[in-house]
Amino acid sequence: MQFNEGKFEMVRHGQKLNLKNETKLYTEGGQEISALPHAKCLGPYTTDRAGRKVTRRCLPTRAPDRIRTLLSNSMTYDGPKSFNALPKEVRSVTGCSVDNFKSGLDKFLYTIPDEPPVPGYTARCRTSNTIPDQVTLQDRDARIGSSSGPPRL
Repeated sequence: MQFNEGKFEMVRHGQKLNLKNETKLYTEGGQEISALPHAKCLGPYTTDRAGRKVTRRCLPTRAPDRIRTLLSNSMTYDGPKSFNALPKEVRSVTGCSVDNFKSGLDKFLYTIPDEPPVPGYTARCRTSNTIPDQVTLQDRDARIGSSSGPPRL
């Protein structure tokens, strides 16, 4: 069962949350839990097989639909999905300059086709042009030998 960390922090600290003056949290093993906003939002973890990945936060189940829509379209919710779609070589880069990371990211992004959906045009477009969907479709097309798009008559 996952809990809503934002609500927990608000209950613990009150409405005026000030991360500089908070009490420290520790795991059962005695490790200090970092409460920095960027670390809380992303939830990074590392595995031997997949490398560095990021967990997606759950949407609140009791929130109004309008709030759930806003949260589901936010970068903190969609960002981890895009980050996890990157290849292991790009995700696992550490200790380099921002320009080096960007050049590796650019090399990968040049391999992703840009096929936005165009109303009325079906010859060569996908239903979604997001990076995770394009990476999934590119992997599937490579496995089955398809060149994407509908069959030509």
